[in-house]
Amino acid sequence: MPQKCAPMFYGYVLETDWLYEYGMANNCRPRKEPNNKLLPDSEVDFKSSTILNAKLHILSLADLGDYAQFLAFPIDGEMCDCLVFGVNNPDTGSHSPILPKERYAKIREIIGAKEEPAWWKLKL
Repeated sequence: MPQKCAPMFYGYVLETDWLYEYGMANNCRPRKEPNNKLLPDSEVDFKSSTILNAKLHILSLADLGDYAQFLAFPIDGEMCDCLVFGVNNPDTGSHSPILPKERYAKIREIIGAKEEPAWWKLKL
C-alpha cells in the first residue's frame, strides 16, 4: 500500500502567548455582557476569549476576506495556531487558493513578520 503524504499549509505559525499579548494590547479582551446568565464571570475563559478576539481582529484589520483563516495544526508534536492562506493535500490533489502576493505586506506589518509565509508540513 502506498504511503500517504502529509498535507501542507501555507501561512504563519503564531505563538499562543503572542496572540494573547496582541489581544491585550489591541483591546481584544472579552466584554462583560449585562444579565448574561449563560456565562457567569466565574466561567468565562478570559485568555481563550482574548485570543479568539485577537484572531478576528487580525483577519478584519488585514481585510483578508475568504483568503485566510486561523486553524490549529500539530507541528512538531504540539498544537499551534496557524494563520493559513492555502492548503495542499497531495493524497487527493486538492488545494485551496493562495492570497495574491501583493497582499502579504499588510499582514506582515500587522503580525510583525519579517519573512514571507512558508509551507508547513503537517505531522499526522
